[in-house]
Amino acid sequence: MLRGIVVAIGVSVMVLGGILPARADDRDEDDDGRKREGHRAILNAVNSGNTAHEQLSSGVTALQEQHTAQNDDHTALSHKVDEVKTAVEALSGGGGGTTDLRGVTQNWDKTLPANDPGGAACSGNSSRFTCIMSNAAVRDNETGLVWEQSPAATQIFWGAVGVGGGARSECTARVTGGRKGWRLPSFAELASLVDPSVAVPGLTLPPGHPFSNVQSVRYWSASTDAISPTTGAWGVDFSNGDVNTRFKTFTSAVWCVRGGMNADQY
Repeated sequence: MLRGIVVAIGVSVMVLGGILPARADDRDEDDDGRKREGHRAILNAVNSGNTAHEQLSSGVTALQEQHTAQNDDHTALSHKVDEVKTAVEALSGGGGGTTDLRGVTQNWDKTLPANDPGGAACSGNSSRFTCIMSNAAVRDNETGLVWEQSPAATQIFWGAVGVGGGARSECTARVTGGRKGWRLPSFAELASLVDPSVAVPGLTLPPGHPFSNVQSVRYWSASTDAISPTTGAWGVDFSNGDVNTRFKTFTSAVWCVRGGMNADQY
C-alpha cells in the first residue's frame, strides 16, 4: 500500500509540474480556451480592419468633396476669365461692332490708328476716334476724353488777374451736344491729340481724324506756368506740336474737353 501511495503522489507531482499530461477533460478545457482566445483575436482583427476601412472611406469621401469644390472654383474662375476676355475684346474693337466706352475711366495705355477707315467731319469712326452726341463731339478711345468736334476759331486771352472772363470761362459756358460740363484741358491732355509724325508746318493731328475747324494755331490749356503763375499759362501749337508757355494777356484759340479732370490744374 505504501508503494501505491508513493506512486500516486509522484504522478500528481509530475502532472502538476507539467511532466505528464492532465486529464482529458482538462485538456479539452484548455483547447476550448485557446480557441476562444483565437476567435477573439480574429474578431478583434476584423473589427480593426473594419475601422481602418471606414477611416479610409471617410478620407476618400473628403478628398472627393475637396476635388469637387476645386472643380467648382476652377469653373467659376474660367467663367470670370472669359468675361474679362470678352470685355477686353470689346474695348479693343473686337467683334466687328462699334466700341462703346461709356463708364470706362481714362487709362492712356493705348496707341490706336485714326484712319481705319477714318474720315472728316465725323463721316466715319476709327479705332481711336468715335463720334458721339449727334456728331457734336468726339471721344478719343486712347484717353477716354471727349472733345468738341468743331472747336471755335475765335482766339481769346487766357484770363489774367484783374481781366476776368477768358478761355476757362469760355469752356465752362459751352453747351456743346446739349450738355454742360465742358472745361479747358490741361496741356498734357491737349498735347495727347498731337501726332509727332506729321510734318511741320501743318495741322499736327493724326491722319484720318474726324475733327473739323481745327486751326494750325496755338490753343490754350488750363495749366498755369509754375514759374510765372500770375502772368503765364501753357498751350499747344498745332502748327508744329510744340508745348510752351505764353503771357495770359495774349490770345490763343480754345478747344474744350469733357471728362476726367485733375482739379490741381485749376
